[in-house]
Amino acid sequence: MASSRDVVFGTPTHISTSYVERQNLTLRMSQRRFTRLTNGFSKTYLNHCAAVALYVTHHNLCRVHEALRVTPAMQLYERLLQREAQVAARRFARPKRSNKWARDELERRLDRLAAANAAYAGQEKAG
Repeated sequence: MASSRDVVFGTPTHISTSYVERQNLTLRMSQRRFTRLTNGFSKTYLNHCAAVALYVTHHNLCRVHEALRVTPAMQLYERLLQREAQVAARRFARPKRSNKWARDELERRLDRLAAANAAYAGQEKAG
């Protein structure tokens, strides 16, 4: 992973620091490592960086969003299922030598997708 610095010119149309301030507040309230004299206080810089990286990763990728009620990983899984259904429909919609085989294969794939969606819905209700 790499990063680069780019100079940006121009007049911004809208400047808002509220997003950054909200993220900072959430981090401070969720992580006691930013408060001195607690059990979670990091004595070394590397431990502190590792704990913050772990928290940010969990917050951005694993935590269930309060308004959406899903994690980003769940949203990605739904998109992948939809994409596979589209690909399967396109692939087997064209007539081939054995149209019956294509229809049977499409039905099997759609059954697999339906089963995966049902399992996903069951996990969502349980969680």
